[in-house]
Amino acid sequence: MRGKAIVRAISLLVLVSYPSTSFALLSLPADWQYPAQATQESPADSTTSTTTTSDADCLKSQITGKADASAQHSSVGYFLGGVCSGVLLGLIGTAILTVAAAGSNPDPSSVPDTLDVRCYVDGYHSKAKSKNVWSALGGGLLGTTVFLIVYLSND
Repeated sequence: MRGKAIVRAISLLVLVSYPSTSFALLSLPADWQYPAQATQESPADSTTSTTTTSDADCLKSQITGKADASAQHSSVGYFLGGVCSGVLLGLIGTAILTVAAAGSNPDPSSVPDTLDVRCYVDGYHSKAKSKNVWSALGGGLLGTTVFLIVYLSND
């Protein structure tokens, strides 16, 4: 019974202390543009880029970015953080870290010269972010399971 009261107190403390955490994590960066605006070239861009990227080249760059993120991006930190938050805070900790992972902005360390930079980064970003979210969720659920096993075995 005492453990249940502690978990409720911690959960209430987190919700009272950080009521807008999930909204702050989901807010967009200041330089974000709608996709229609991002594809339009400004006069400064037209002087540096004389050719436009075809849809096939962009798709190839996105696929390569996703493949590179799948092979190179590590989400172990989100998994371990999920386990710890699940053990300490249960499902609330899992939810908090999963929302934080959804707000992450992973970027590649380098972009191959032969690919379209914007499309490659878009592909890399989407796959790496997906890995972060699933790792945080999986670790959090594992931690919550450990929390429940320990809690139920004490009764």
